[in-house]
Amino acid sequence: MSSSGLHALAVRNNANSKMLRRKIRLTFNNAQSLEARTVHVSTTELTLMSPYRLRKGFLCKVEFDMLLNGKLQKITAVSETQESVCAGMEGFRIDMKFINLNEQSRQHLQDLMNYGK
Repeated sequence: MSSSGLHALAVRNNANSKMLRRKIRLTFNNAQSLEARTVHVSTTELTLMSPYRLRKGFLCKVEFDMLLNGKLQKITAVSETQESVCAGMEGFRIDMKFINLNEQSRQHLQDLMNYGK
């Protein structure tokens, strides 16, 4: 298995990540945006499905809402593309690392990781 495959497997099998299926908006420096959907999320990274491939090292702002304690919580972060793998007709599975995550978003994600423990 390639190192990217091992990384993706580690993200999805990490006890500190949760499956999360939400729409996500990626906004780029040129103000263009892209809608995708999340697959897995943790306090340090996320995996998403996109109709387009993003090259490794690409920076963008990510924004998505998640339901936590009966309320929609907004998560906003600057993220960097780690891996982008074609997943057939579904598009591209992209692993992204949070580079700049505000404290409120970090706390919401930590609360999600602790949910059900």
